[in-house]
Amino acid sequence: VATAGPSECIPLVLREWVPIRLEEEFRAFVFRGKITAISQYFSCFRFDELVAEQQRVCREILSFFDRQVAPKMRSISMENYVIDFAFYEPFLLSATER
Repeated sequence: VATAGPSECIPLVLREWVPIRLEEEFRAFVFRGKITAISQYFSCFRFDELVAEQQRVCREILSFFDRQVAPKMRSISMENYVIDFAFYEPFLLSATER
C-alpha cells in the first residue's frame, strides 16, 4: 500500500448531498477566465424543455459565474478549468462537484 508524502497532499471536500435532476445540471468550460462553452452535464440525453429555456439557463449561469465564481478563481490564479453548475430548489444555482 502506497502512502502519500507531504508533497502529495490530496484535497478532500465534503458537502451535504443535494439531489439534482438530470436536466438541471450543466458543465462549463473556462479558458483565460471566461466561459467559452456551456453544455448539459448528461449530454447523452435530450431534454426538450431545455430548448425553450436555453437562453435563460445560459444567462443565469453566466451571471452566477461572473458574480460568484470568477472572482474566487482569479484570486487563486486559476484561469483554465471545467466547472459544473446545477439548478435546484426553484431558481437556486450553485457550482457543483462530483
